[in-house]
Amino acid sequence: MIPVIKRIFQVWFIKYWLVVILSFFVCGAGVFIVYKIEERTKHYSANILGSTLLLNYTSLFYYLEPLADHLHNGEFKEAAFIIGLKPEDIMKIKKIEINSVHEVAEETDVRYEFKIIVSLENDTIGLYKFEKSLISLIKKHPLIIHLNKNSEWVYQENVKLVQHDLFRIDSTLSMLNKENISGKEVFQKRKSELQSDLLKLQIIRDNTFDVKTIYGFKDAVFEIHPKTSKFFILWICISLTGSLLFILIKDKEVRNLIMDKLI
Repeated sequence: MIPVIKRIFQVWFIKYWLVVILSFFVCGAGVFIVYKIEERTKHYSANILGSTLLLNYTSLFYYLEPLADHLHNGEFKEAAFIIGLKPEDIMKIKKIEINSVHEVAEETDVRYEFKIIVSLENDTIGLYKFEKSLISLIKKHPLIIHLNKNSEWVYQENVKLVQHDLFRIDSTLSMLNKENISGKEVFQKRKSELQSDLLKLQIIRDNTFDVKTIYGFKDAVFEIHPKTSKFFILWICISLTGSLLFILIKDKEVRNLIMDKLI
């Protein structure tokens, strides 16, 4: 196999050296033209970092996938309908992707921090409006709505129990003698604990079904400048592949070498 490859390279770079040189000129021209085209279009990237207690990568990915597909295909009318905006509000947005979703464990809870990247062209007008609509869309995730409905009954029942205990303590306090200071202090302390429990129930309920923004698009937007090296590598591969295909078609010796090896 090595002698065959060696012979092909000899024919390629020695016998058809002019074709190889021409391919390099084509490569240079291609890099220059594509770079100039890309240079005319300004490219921006923006990140949003948020957190939720319920949505992992899978649930977030499949929920936002239709929006990402429509934007990628330039179907702004369909994408605007999903996110609740006008097509002209999102015309500059070319791509949206979920970069990562990490599970973060703390003393009080386990939450998921998600990072979403948006790519734009020419300007970033309307990015703040898109951010608000995106967070609002995530809050309407069916999983959040479903679990919220199921938990509401449990929350209300717990509130009723605490409020019932508070009513009993207030009744007891009203019947205690003014001289019974120690007894009043015990009940007042218990009343404060129950009021704190009510507040904790509310906080836990609100945090569980909330989607929080840690930092938004405006804090992380930057311009992406085209890199010549990227275009050069692409075009040199295209030009060299083209010259090799030309030799395969043109040179009988090379074709026979390959056919003999395949057979």
